[in-house]
Amino acid sequence: MDIEPDMFGHRPSPVEHRSYFAIYPEPAIAQRIEHEARVLGRQHNVRRVVPAGRLHLSLNGLQRGPELEPHQLEEALLAGDAIRRPAFDLILDRIQTWDNGRSGRRGSVPTVLNCSAPPREALALYEDLRRQIRQAGLRVGGHQFNPHITLWYAPARLPALALRYPVHIRVNRFCLVHSIAGAGRAEHLASWPLKF
Repeated sequence: MDIEPDMFGHRPSPVEHRSYFAIYPEPAIAQRIEHEARVLGRQHNVRRVVPAGRLHLSLNGLQRGPELEPHQLEEALLAGDAIRRPAFDLILDRIQTWDNGRSGRRGSVPTVLNCSAPPREALALYEDLRRQIRQAGLRVGGHQFNPHITLWYAPARLPALALRYPVHIRVNRFCLVHSIAGAGRAEHLASWPLKF
């Protein structure tokens, strides 16, 4: 379908939907992370950090572009229902910029809060979810899982910094999320407790 131009002849960009499984920290922890990111960001001329309500750890991205079809959404919900894992603690103990070796290039890159040693339970949750998604015939994420929370996108690049006070997150549930690029908020479609 062709998108009609506006009165000035510009065609609007197509809407990009994003659907993914994620872990959200408790609101108080997310607010602490946002505050600390703002303090650190000011030192590196970062003007915009990810707001507390959007801070999350992605488990598996299902789709970018068109919205999930109803049958795909149903399969994703069944994949989430099938997970049987215990709750666990996650310790985020370093901040670093992920620029894929592009340090000489310009442009915004993500600076993240991540783990120096992801717990075995986090890796098991990722693998179980990945297996269920693959069996459902949906798009599967990469083979490696590096739990992280994106703090900002900016040209500023930071080397890996060990945190004096690591962030402890009790992971006791995960969600299926839908968002629209640039909309500023995400819709939680479903949530599953972690219990065994």
